[in-house]
Amino acid sequence: MTRTILLCLIGLLYSGLGQAQEITNLRAENQGDSVRISYDLQDPFAARTYTVNIRGIFGEDTVALEALSGSLGDSIRAGAHEVWWNPVVGLGRFKGSVSFHVEALPDFYISAPDTGMTVKRGKPITFKWYGGNAQTDSLKLDLYQYDKFLYSVDVVSNGLQYTWKVPSNLAADDGYRFKISGSDKTEIEAYSAEFSVKRQYPPYMVYLPPILAAGGIIYGFAVRWGLLPRPEPLPQR
Repeated sequence: MTRTILLCLIGLLYSGLGQAQEITNLRAENQGDSVRISYDLQDPFAARTYTVNIRGIFGEDTVALEALSGSLGDSIRAGAHEVWWNPVVGLGRFKGSVSFHVEALPDFYISAPDTGMTVKRGKPITFKWYGGNAQTDSLKLDLYQYDKFLYSVDVVSNGLQYTWKVPSNLAADDGYRFKISGSDKTEIEAYSAEFSVKRQYPPYMVYLPPILAAGGIIYGFAVRWGLLPRPEPLPQR
C-alpha cells in the first residue's frame, strides 16, 4: 500500500469571551501502517474544554475518518495532542493524497458567576455561558440549592447570558446555583458555580427603627404617667 500524505489546513481560529483560541502546529506523518496527526490547541483559559473532530479531504470530498484514536471527541483541553489514524480501515488499499480538517468547538461551559460569589437580595446577578451551540437553542434556567430543586426561573432563547434579580424573599443562605438545560438539539445540561445570598441590609438596620419608635412611645407614656420626670426646657439666651 502506498500513501502520500498532503497537509493543507494549518489552523482554525475561534473567539469567545474576548479571548482567542487557535489550532497550531498541525502535522501528519506516516508511522508504519498508521498516520500520526499532531496539533497544538492554544487557549489561555485553562478550564475551557473542546470537542475535536478530524475529517479527511480527498479531492473535492470531505469524509468522516474511521479508526481514529487519541485526543479527539469532547473534553479536550489546551495543550499538545496527537491522533492516530489507520487508513486501511474503511479505505483498504489507498494511493493518493489526503488533507486533514481539524475542528475544535468549545464545549458548553458556564463562565459566570465565579465560585464563592455573594449577592444581596433584590440585587441582580448575571449568568454567562458559551460553547455547545447554546446560542442556537432554548435553554431552561432552574434555581437549585445544592441538589434541591427550588423553582424554574426562565427560558432563554438564542442567548449567551441572563441577568436575574434575586428575589427579596429568598432565604439568605449558601449553596445556590442555576441548572441550565437545553433541548435534544444540543443536549446541554450543566450547573453554575454555587453562590451565596445575603440580606440587603444588616439585621440591625431592619429592627432598629421599630425598636427606637417603640422606645419613644414607652418614654412618652412614662412621662405622662409621672414615672419619669418631664425634660427641663432649654435655657433661653
